Amino acid sequence: MRRWHRRLLRLGLLLLGLSLVQPGLLGVLFPVDYGGGLLAPDATALGHLRGLNGMMAGLGLAALWCAWRLPRAGILALGGLLALVVLARLVGWAVDGTPDTASRLYLGVEVVLSVLFLLWPPPVSGPRA
Repeated sequence: MRRWHRRLLRLGLLLLGLSLVQPGLLGVLFPVDYGGGLLAPDATALGHLRGLNGMMAGLGLAALWCAWRLPRAGILALGGLLALVVLARLVGWAVDGTPDTASRLYLGVEVVLSVLFLLWPPPVSGPRA
C-alpha cells in the first residue's frame, strides 16, 4: 500500500474515531438534552441512552484501533456501518425535514468516509511494515 493511501485511511479513521469517542463518553456520563437532542424521561430511557452513547464511544475506539493496525476487514466493517448511518440520516431528512447546517456537513463527511473505507480499503495483504 502506498504511503499516501495509508495516511489518508489513517486520517479518516482518526477523524471518525475521535468524533465518536468524545461525544459518546460525554453522553455516557451526562445523558442530557443538548439543545434539541434526545430527552430521557425516566431511568430506563436514560440507561438506554447511555448504552447507545457507550456503543458510539466503542465504535470510535474500534476506528482508532483500525487507524493503528489498518485491518482490511475492520475498515470494510466501519465503511458498512457508515453507509447505514448515511442511509438513516437521508431517511430522516426525507421524513423529518432538513437538518441544521452542522448535521448536513457531518453527513457529507460520513458519505466521504464510507466511500473511502468501502471502495478503497487496504489491500488483502495488509500494510507494509
